[in-house]
Amino acid sequence: LTLTQNPNIAIVIDVENVRGKTNFELNHADFLDRLMVWVSLRNHAMGRTIAVVDHGSKSTAHLLHNGHGNDSDDNGNDETNAALCVGFAGPHVKADDVIARDVKWLLYSPESTTRHVVVVTADQE
Repeated sequence: LTLTQNPNIAIVIDVENVRGKTNFELNHADFLDRLMVWVSLRNHAMGRTIAVVDHGSKSTAHLLHNGHGNDSDDNGNDETNAALCVGFAGPHVKADDVIARDVKWLLYSPESTTRHVVVVTADQE
């Protein structure tokens, strides 16, 4: 994908919509494993890809790491080797709501360097 050659792009994925298009053949762990491989092969997708999951016991986000960074904390993690952000919508909102909120932040926050956002979803709206 040429879009991942752009360092100012973010890719936001509605996990349940994508899994649904495959009739839920992949469980969450398998889907995220494959997404990590995809991200690792795509230039600037590394650290710029957000996977949002419906549900969860609370609204949270977690960074998954590729494990190849040099400067890391005691757990081997640091922001320079962050490969993928996984967010859970929680019990009170849907992934769609989280995606809408996060896309707005990515595009308009002075803290963000993102200039373009690609949303991967099966939704028609």
